[in-house]
Amino acid sequence: FPCRTTHTIDWLLFKVIRVIWVNISKSNLETQSRIHRAVLALLNARGFEVFVEALQDLVPELLDLDAIALCFEESEDATVPRCGGRVRRLTAGAVDQVLGEENDVWLLPDNAGDEAIFGPQADNIRSAAIVRVAPFYGDPVGIVAFGVAEPDYFSPAQAHDLIMFLASVIEFGVRRWLTPAQ
Repeated sequence: FPCRTTHTIDWLLFKVIRVIWVNISKSNLETQSRIHRAVLALLNARGFEVFVEALQDLVPELLDLDAIALCFEESEDATVPRCGGRVRRLTAGAVDQVLGEENDVWLLPDNAGDEAIFGPQADNIRSAAIVRVAPFYGDPVGIVAFGVAEPDYFSPAQAHDLIMFLASVIEFGVRRWLTPAQ
């Protein structure tokens, strides 16, 4: 009987692990699909203002986020349109202060509602993913911040490949609309 009991427990454990793995895979595919829809919404923008509007109004809805902030450091050489206050200004050096000079992404599980980044929405933000945006040589450096009211939504332990992919698309969009044609 011990052999049969062990076999039954092993079989049940295998079934449980398989169900968990299938559920995680489905969740990952759903997240990836939502990211793809968000990317298409951004790529369809017909101007910088429309791009920022899609980024801050449509993309959070698609990804179940509470806010997305786009911020750039002040620069005398290159300016970024404010789009009615939707694009926030940061003091020179602020991006390195937030992320450090070596980091491109920071996932904050709690206390992430920085007013300099999220503006009036800061009080509602608990967890955030903050990613460096460097559109083109000579353009001001910035960040895109994805904010959520739920604490522990983002965690330093989680993979951030899809966040980085979406941030790269945002960086491309900024470059597309703000880099002068040559």
